[in-house]
Amino acid sequence: MVIFLLEHSGLELLRNFIYPTRCIYSFFIGVLTYHFFSQYNKSVNCILPLILLILSLIFISQSHNLAINYRYIVAPLFFAITIFFTANLKQNNFYYKILSNKFFVYLGSISYGIYMIHFAVVCFFRQISRFFYNVSENDNILIFDTQISLLLTIFVLALVIFLSHISLHYFESKFKIKGKRV
Repeated sequence: MVIFLLEHSGLELLRNFIYPTRCIYSFFIGVLTYHFFSQYNKSVNCILPLILLILSLIFISQSHNLAINYRYIVAPLFFAITIFFTANLKQNNFYYKILSNKFFVYLGSISYGIYMIHFAVVCFFRQISRFFYNVSENDNILIFDTQISLLLTIFVLALVIFLSHISLHYFESKFKIKGKRV
């Protein structure tokens, strides 16, 4: 957090460390969340996790109003709290049943691929937008107008899910099997 705050307050030297710091920070927030989850043995009802999910969606839609480094600090903490309470849901409520749906479980199984692949796909479409739609390299956007942006968003999501599925079945699964033999 110190690196985020110092860079935000004008220490240009730290600019190159923001992205690796963001990844390391998010990773360790995840580790701490798992640690607390493994120590916490109480089930919660669906109200708090549902409220946190709604607040997460609001945060995502409004996060562009925050300075980028504050987003990097707040988002992982906020999402960790949401994940912690959602993981502790009682198994007999509707929210748990929705999250246990085969589609959501499948998305969870390909989530590593989604995490690893999405940025490359977005970068690819940014390059296409630069050359075919004359979008400036500094404009960190994929949105051109409402019709194209909706279709492009659906296509990018479908492509990321498809590539993540391929990754799981033809790449990741081979390492999981080898890892179990060792």
